[in-house]
Amino acid sequence: MAWILVAAALCTALHLGAIALAAMRFGIPIREIHYGWGPTLLRIGPLRIKPLVFAGSVVLKDGGAEGLEGDAKRDAFDSQPRTTRLLIGCAGPFALLTLALLVSPFDGLGQVGSGFVQYVEGALSPFGQAQRLLRLAAEAADGLDFVPLLGLVAAKTAAFN
Repeated sequence: MAWILVAAALCTALHLGAIALAAMRFGIPIREIHYGWGPTLLRIGPLRIKPLVFAGSVVLKDGGAEGLEGDAKRDAFDSQPRTTRLLIGCAGPFALLTLALLVSPFDGLGQVGSGFVQYVEGALSPFGQAQRLLRLAAEAADGLDFVPLLGLVAAKTAAFN
Protein backbone atom coordinates (compact mmCIF):
# COMPACT_ATOMS: atom_id res chain seq x y z
CA MET A 1 0.00 0.00 0.00
CA ALA A 2 2.95 2.34 0.59
CA TRP A 3 3.84 2.22 -3.10
CA ILE A 4 0.59 3.93 -4.05
CA LEU A 5 1.62 6.87 -1.86
CA VAL A 6 5.01 7.03 -3.57
CA ALA A 7 3.30 6.89 -6.98
CA ALA A 8 0.91 9.68 -5.97
CA ALA A 9 3.81 11.85 -4.75
CA LEU A 10 5.72 11.29 -8.01
CA CYS A 11 2.64 12.12 -10.09
CA THR A 12 2.17 15.32 -8.10
CA ALA A 13 5.79 16.31 -8.74
CA LEU A 14 5.43 15.53 -12.47
CA HIS A 15 2.21 17.54 -12.69
CA LEU A 16 3.65 20.62 -10.97
CA GLY A 17 6.94 20.37 -12.84
CA ALA A 18 5.19 20.25 -16.21
CA ILE A 19 3.18 23.37 -15.39
CA ALA A 20 6.32 25.19 -14.24
CA LEU A 21 8.25 24.16 -17.36
CA ALA A 22 5.41 25.29 -19.63
CA ALA A 23 5.24 28.65 -17.88
CA MET A 24 9.00 29.10 -18.24
CA ARG A 25 8.77 28.12 -21.92
CA PHE A 26 6.27 30.94 -22.47
CA GLY A 27 8.45 33.38 -20.53
CA ILE A 28 6.18 33.77 -17.52
CA PRO A 29 8.08 34.26 -14.25
CA ILE A 30 7.45 31.70 -11.52
CA ARG A 31 6.95 33.23 -8.12
CA GLU A 32 6.75 29.99 -6.12
CA ILE A 33 6.21 26.27 -6.50
CA HIS A 34 4.54 24.69 -3.48
CA TYR A 35 5.02 20.93 -3.41
CA GLY A 36 2.73 19.64 -0.68
CA TRP A 37 0.63 21.11 2.11
CA GLY A 38 1.54 22.29 5.56
CA PRO A 39 4.54 24.16 6.90
CA THR A 40 7.56 24.60 4.66
CA LEU A 41 10.23 22.00 5.38
CA LEU A 42 12.72 23.11 2.75
CA ARG A 43 13.01 26.13 0.50
CA ILE A 44 15.27 26.15 -2.56
CA GLY A 45 14.77 29.31 -4.61
CA PRO A 46 11.09 29.44 -5.58
CA LEU A 47 10.52 25.79 -4.56
CA ARG A 48 8.89 25.10 -1.20
CA ILE A 49 8.68 21.48 -0.09
CA LYS A 50 6.01 20.68 2.48
CA PRO A 51 5.26 17.45 4.37
CA LEU A 52 1.99 16.31 2.75
CA VAL A 53 3.20 15.86 -0.83
CA PHE A 54 -0.08 14.92 -2.52
CA ALA A 55 -0.97 18.41 -3.72
CA GLY A 56 0.70 21.65 -4.58
CA SER A 57 0.59 24.76 -6.70
CA VAL A 58 2.61 26.84 -9.09
CA VAL A 59 2.34 30.58 -8.42
CA LEU A 60 3.03 32.62 -11.55
CA LYS A 61 3.49 36.35 -12.02
CA ASP A 62 -0.01 37.84 -11.94
CA GLY A 63 -0.46 41.46 -12.95
CA GLY A 64 -3.85 41.84 -11.30
CA ALA A 65 -2.87 40.28 -7.97
CA GLU A 66 0.43 42.16 -7.87
CA GLY A 67 -1.09 45.48 -8.98
CA LEU A 68 1.13 45.79 -12.05
CA GLU A 69 0.48 48.13 -14.94
CA GLY A 70 1.97 48.86 -18.36
CA ASP A 71 5.17 47.08 -19.37
CA ALA A 72 5.55 45.48 -15.95
CA LYS A 73 2.41 43.45 -16.69
CA ARG A 74 3.52 42.28 -20.14
CA ASP A 75 4.95 38.89 -19.03
CA ALA A 76 2.30 38.22 -16.37
CA PHE A 77 0.15 35.10 -16.69
CA ASP A 78 -3.10 37.06 -16.76
CA SER A 79 -1.83 39.17 -19.67
CA GLN A 80 -1.18 36.17 -21.91
CA PRO A 81 -3.50 35.06 -24.72
CA ARG A 82 -6.15 32.50 -23.78
CA THR A 83 -4.40 29.76 -25.73
CA THR A 84 -1.15 30.28 -23.81
CA ARG A 85 -2.97 30.16 -20.47
CA LEU A 86 -4.81 27.03 -21.58
CA LEU A 87 -1.60 25.31 -22.69
CA ILE A 88 0.09 26.07 -19.39
CA GLY A 89 -2.91 24.77 -17.44
CA CYS A 90 -3.05 21.60 -19.53
CA ALA A 91 0.66 20.84 -19.22
CA GLY A 92 0.28 18.97 -15.92
CA PRO A 93 -2.56 16.65 -16.96
CA PHE A 94 -0.88 16.12 -20.35
CA ALA A 95 2.36 15.03 -18.63
CA LEU A 96 0.38 12.56 -16.51
CA LEU A 97 -1.47 11.25 -19.57
CA THR A 98 1.87 10.84 -21.37
CA LEU A 99 3.27 8.86 -18.44
CA ALA A 100 0.17 6.65 -18.35
CA LEU A 101 0.47 5.96 -22.08
CA LEU A 102 4.20 5.24 -21.85
CA VAL A 103 3.72 2.78 -19.03
CA SER A 104 0.58 1.17 -20.43
CA PRO A 105 0.19 2.07 -24.12
CA PHE A 106 -2.85 -0.15 -24.70
CA ASP A 107 -4.74 0.55 -21.50
CA GLY A 108 -3.59 4.03 -20.39
CA LEU A 109 -6.21 5.99 -22.32
CA GLY A 110 -8.95 3.64 -21.17
CA GLN A 111 -7.87 4.13 -17.56
CA VAL A 112 -8.11 7.91 -17.97
CA GLY A 113 -11.58 7.57 -19.49
CA SER A 114 -12.81 5.24 -16.77
CA GLY A 115 -11.29 7.61 -14.21
CA PHE A 116 -13.75 10.35 -15.20
CA VAL A 117 -16.67 7.98 -14.69
CA GLN A 118 -15.27 6.68 -11.40
CA TYR A 119 -14.88 10.19 -9.95
CA VAL A 120 -18.49 11.03 -10.80
CA GLU A 121 -19.84 7.70 -9.52
CA GLY A 122 -17.86 8.02 -6.30
CA ALA A 123 -19.06 11.58 -5.75
CA LEU A 124 -22.69 10.60 -6.30
CA SER A 125 -22.45 7.57 -4.00
CA PRO A 126 -19.78 8.24 -1.37
CA PHE A 127 -20.87 5.42 0.96
CA GLY A 128 -21.57 2.85 -1.74
CA GLN A 129 -19.76 3.11 -5.06
CA ALA A 130 -16.89 5.22 -3.68
CA GLN A 131 -16.15 2.61 -1.01
CA ARG A 132 -16.09 -0.14 -3.64
CA LEU A 133 -13.72 1.92 -5.81
CA LEU A 134 -11.43 2.57 -2.85
CA ARG A 135 -11.29 -1.19 -2.13
CA LEU A 136 -10.38 -1.79 -5.79
CA ALA A 137 -7.63 0.85 -5.53
CA ALA A 138 -6.24 -0.83 -2.42
CA GLU A 139 -6.26 -4.21 -4.19
CA ALA A 140 -4.47 -2.67 -7.18
CA ALA A 141 -1.88 -1.12 -4.89
CA ASP A 142 -1.23 -4.50 -3.30
CA GLY A 143 -1.33 -6.53 -6.50
CA LEU A 144 0.60 -4.45 -9.05
CA ASP A 145 4.32 -3.92 -9.44
CA PHE A 146 5.44 -0.32 -9.00
CA VAL A 147 5.68 0.75 -12.67
CA PRO A 148 2.17 -0.39 -13.65
CA LEU A 149 0.86 1.12 -10.42
CA LEU A 150 2.56 4.42 -11.29
CA GLY A 151 0.88 4.34 -14.72
CA LEU A 152 -2.51 3.66 -13.13
CA VAL A 153 -2.12 6.50 -10.63
CA ALA A 154 -0.96 8.83 -13.44
CA ALA A 155 -4.04 7.92 -15.52
CA LYS A 156 -6.49 8.46 -12.66
CA THR A 157 -4.80 11.71 -11.63
CA ALA A 158 -4.92 12.96 -15.24
CA ALA A 159 -8.66 12.21 -15.26
CA PHE A 160 -9.11 14.14 -12.01
CA ASN A 161 -7.32 17.16 -13.41
